[in-house]
Amino acid sequence: MAKTYTGQECIAIFSDHSPSPGLQEYKKAIEPVSVRLEKDTIIFKNHYDFANLSHLVASWHLVGETGDTTPTPLELLITLPGEESAVDLPSLPNEFRRETWLSIHIFLKNETVWAPQGHEVAWSQMLLSKPRASQLALVIGNRDLVPSLQEFPGKLVVSWPNLDQLFDIDLVSGNLTWANEKGTVLSKGPELSLYRALTQNDLGFGGDGKEWSKFRVAEASTHIQRFTWSVNEDHTVTVKAAVRVAPPVLEWACDADITYTLGFGAISIHVKGGFSGTVPKHIPRLGLTMSLPKVYNKATWFGRGPGESYRDKKEGARFGRWSASIEDLQTKYEWPQENGHKRMATREWEQE
Repeated sequence: MAKTYTGQECIAIFSDHSPSPGLQEYKKAIEPVSVRLEKDTIIFKNHYDFANLSHLVASWHLVGETGDTTPTPLELLITLPGEESAVDLPSLPNEFRRETWLSIHIFLKNETVWAPQGHEVAWSQMLLSKPRASQLALVIGNRDLVPSLQEFPGKLVVSWPNLDQLFDIDLVSGNLTWANEKGTVLSKGPELSLYRALTQNDLGFGGDGKEWSKFRVAEASTHIQRFTWSVNEDHTVTVKAAVRVAPPVLEWACDADITYTLGFGAISIHVKGGFSGTVPKHIPRLGLTMSLPKVYNKATWFGRGPGESYRDKKEGARFGRWSASIEDLQTKYEWPQENGHKRMATREWEQE
């Protein structure tokens, strides 16, 4: 059992005995069998001290952006303690159009006193085809429909004739809302954000909490310096905002240009900027904060899952296509803090 910098016990279950995300990470770290791929051969390594692998069975399937293949049994040799065994790689397609992983899973062959038949004791995933390069959302216009730009005191409204598509931009706060025939799509944001909730380690020995308090990072707010806009040849609309995010009194700041490209059913956001003055050694978080209506209560993504994963805690999360309610994306840590929503290596994300 380890201790955090604050002296709090760092355990794999919460006080109500429900499992914490750390339990999956711990299980992955102590797996009795590891798997690796060498050319056309799958290598199994037995980490048991005294048992062979005759009490286990294995299967394989492919994991991809468009879905998974059906699990197929895979030969698992007896393999003595501490030794390795090799089996031939199953017949696979010659090429893959999208990101694809070979997923191998190892289960109990029979029921035991501690787990039922089919309990998974180990798994491994090996990349067969690399991810596609990240792309911004495709924003399209219509040369036959000229957008309407209406400027009111402190507000810009962008729409297209005969289309239920409306972008409302607050020229004072920078807030953008987006609505279509189905209702509100984006209710608030996007706002350049530098802060996040503190964790126990942030507040403990060696953490950045004291420095962030000294630099008043939590008090940093957005100031709009100017807005410009124009209609493009394809009848999309480009809106540019120059913003400054800074705390009160102190001289450091983050200056950035946010470019919105507005079109039919899509919006593209590009941010470029930098820091000035004497800044903290580390920034808590740099990103865009926005709000969706509560009607969007389900998320689907391709990447690591199904639970949370972070840069230093991700080996227990496997690649796949996952779905979860917004509530289930949260982890209710007993010390309220940043949690839950972080999914490493996410390629796609959809809200429903």
